Amino acid sequence: RMLALSADGRRAATKFNGILTLWNVDNPPAVDGVPTATVIRRFEPKWGQSMLYSVQIEFTLDGKSFLLPGNYTDDKRSRLLNSATGEERSVFTQGLFASDGGWFVRHEPDQGFILRSADDGRILNRAGGEKLRMGKLELAPNDRFVGGPIHAGGKSPEGAIVWDLVEKKALVSIEPHEMTSNFVFDAASRRFACGTFDGSVIFGDLETGKTIVSRGHDDYVTVVAITHDGRRVVSTSPDGTVRFWDAHSGLELLTFVKPNPDSRYPIRSLEFDPHDHWLATQGPPLALWDGRPVE
Repeated sequence: RMLALSADGRRAATKFNGILTLWNVDNPPAVDGVPTATVIRRFEPKWGQSMLYSVQIEFTLDGKSFLLPGNYTDDKRSRLLNSATGEERSVFTQGLFASDGGWFVRHEPDQGFILRSADDGRILNRAGGEKLRMGKLELAPNDRFVGGPIHAGGKSPEGAIVWDLVEKKALVSIEPHEMTSNFVFDAASRRFACGTFDGSVIFGDLETGKTIVSRGHDDYVTVVAITHDGRRVVSTSPDGTVRFWDAHSGLELLTFVKPNPDSRYPIRSLEFDPHDHWLATQGPPLALWDGRPVE
């Protein structure tokens, strides 16, 4: 994940060439008539530079704190920062945090999905999946489902799965598509989406278990985003396009050419604001799009 927006829409974080930047996007000042975000604080990596692409960046649900990965600290321990000032609040253990902040989940080798206390790291529950080899995960807003790519034999991802942490079993399995993008859930935890190497976007319904595969891009999908209401999905690719989709039917709604089309860097992060009115993309540059449906 190369871009994150706080739930209140006031702060943003970007990761480009290893540099992590915390931004203020709340009524930013205008430069040459264009509203321009201002830098709150920048962080350079301290270790594990080869692993930075897979390092996730995110805000807490209230938008008041930012989770700084341990790759950017001297002692390799992650930090919880004040998102408005960049000042340190506390040290924390990395994982996918539940909405109440009381526990986190991660997939541990040969142990499966483990739920641990956010206070002391002790195991609260084991949710199965010991035989799986998971890639980068995403926790659904209902704190029940986890989605992400599956690895086999150390090769590229050869499918994806949505795992039910309560029932301790696979809810939806997707194969044999090679996943290349992130995995996203809507706010109600009813729909999900992800992208593939062949330029397809996969749309899933968690209530029925059905999936739709739609091909549109001329190259692999780098990143996808879904609106909070679960109605639309956006995808990007090195083909230079940003495509809007109907999440229920899989039909393509609209296509844009990315900002700075001559740049060799594809867009690698997308994020909708809490009201789905605008969409932020990290390319470079950081750009804001009108994300409302076209009537």
